[in-house]
Amino acid sequence: MGIPLQCPGCQQPCVLDPFLAGRRVRCPCCKEEFTAPSPTAERAPQGENDSPLPPPLPSAIQSESAPATGVPRPTLGCDVSIPQLSRPPRRSRAIVLLSVAAGAVAMLLLGIVLDRFVLPHDSTGDENAEKARNLLVNGNFEEGPEIATGWFITLENGSAALPGWVVSQGNINVVDSLFYNAAGGKRSLDLNGTMPGAIRQTFKSKKGQKYRLTFALAGNATAGPTMKTLQVSAGGKTKEFTFDTAGKTRNNMGWVSKTWEFTAESDQTTLEFLSLTPGDSGSALDDVVVVAIRD
Repeated sequence: MGIPLQCPGCQQPCVLDPFLAGRRVRCPCCKEEFTAPSPTAERAPQGENDSPLPPPLPSAIQSESAPATGVPRPTLGCDVSIPQLSRPPRRSRAIVLLSVAAGAVAMLLLGIVLDRFVLPHDSTGDENAEKARNLLVNGNFEEGPEIATGWFITLENGSAALPGWVVSQGNINVVDSLFYNAAGGKRSLDLNGTMPGAIRQTFKSKKGQKYRLTFALAGNATAGPTMKTLQVSAGGKTKEFTFDTAGKTRNNMGWVSKTWEFTAESDQTTLEFLSLTPGDSGSALDDVVVVAIRD
């Protein structure tokens, strides 16, 4: 008959073979070593209201430190085929739970910050991407004849001195940025030289395809009238744009971006900018871009 007992470490009940009495044994559940009690040790009588002991768990295994007796060390009913999983210390589990909770709170706070303080979209990248797809040649007028620093040069009707462009009416001025500020780069146009002028460029297109035109618009404020007007034409359509030069100077041109859409009527489309402003100080033009509108 085995000796019923409880492990002093984990308080799990087990049954000990009598021949292990008085020896060092190890609990199969918590692995704590202890000295097995004698089978003659007095047991407290079980009262009527005492609950019976639960079914015995796997019995203790003799400790490796117990003296050898030449008898094979018994397992005493312990089923070695059942893996014994170790539990992390309570302190470690608490640390893990606290770490998980802290991580959840951090993610929640990050979501709130991103939702309330999200940065505005920077359109610079979009503008650069459109310029890379520009169907026009020399849309910023940086290529062309030499200009004296801080001055301008006048191109007459029929001139093709600006690569990609042709002066189609009157005359225009190609202006250095030190004469008045360009929208980008070092050059821009005044569509009035000594009179209202116009420029045009023909580019490859696809019939029925929609295109988007963007350009920078300002005005030469050195002389009147205050309101500067130009007309854009392409794909059989025209559109007028105006710019108010009141309060503007050569160092503060007040450039604004304009957009217009049109549909190509053939495999070639001609884009033209025509000044509708009288005199020798007209609309200022820069950064002209045409791209196909993607579906």
